[in-house]
Amino acid sequence: MFMQLDVAAAKQADQTGKFIKDTGKYIGKFTKAEELTASTGTKGVSFTFESNDGQSVNFSIYIAKANGEKLSSYQTLHAIMACMKLRSVSVPVTGVATKYDFTTKQDVQYQAPLLLDLMNKPIGVLLQSCEYAKEKDRVPTGEYGWKIELQGAFEAATELTASEILLNKTKPEVLARMVAHLGDRPLKNKVGGARSTQSNNDDQGYRSNDISGCPF
Repeated sequence: MFMQLDVAAAKQADQTGKFIKDTGKYIGKFTKAEELTASTGTKGVSFTFESNDGQSVNFSIYIAKANGEKLSSYQTLHAIMACMKLRSVSVPVTGVATKYDFTTKQDVQYQAPLLLDLMNKPIGVLLQSCEYAKEKDRVPTGEYGWKIELQGAFEAATELTASEILLNKTKPEVLARMVAHLGDRPLKNKVGGARSTQSNNDDQGYRSNDISGCPF
């Protein structure tokens, strides 16, 4: 006999790897939602998303500058809250988080301020593969790579977006349009020139901050 069937290996043969690398629509959960504060004072959240297929990806969104000016990802964070039926998010709690160390090629644990309300709840996300210019000590190296950025969210069970949930709609229509416009984003100008790294959110139909009529 040359070889005996390895059932576990056969099942894993059609898996695309541990990490999410492709633009697309995914359903899963955030296994990490860590409060971030940049050296400039800009506030944000660092996420680890794990799909139902077992793949994962890390990405961060920045929601407000130190002076309180809101960034576009502020809307994305509140879309996530609406899709999770959260009216508020509690203050961070220090806990154990896990991240992948590309040097040692293994997961490492560390203490982090975690937003537990956003973690381990079903969520759908739109992810986009974006090209970027690599830097070392904030100096361009001349090399380019690809990273995953968060572009939108939807309710996992219904595929309703935040605006549809808040408007009490029951038929998902917005998500299909968002997916249709989703694609890899190459760097437009690889030799100088400005580039945008802010994520866009096509789901902005609910603008009032009055939550008295909120359906959840």
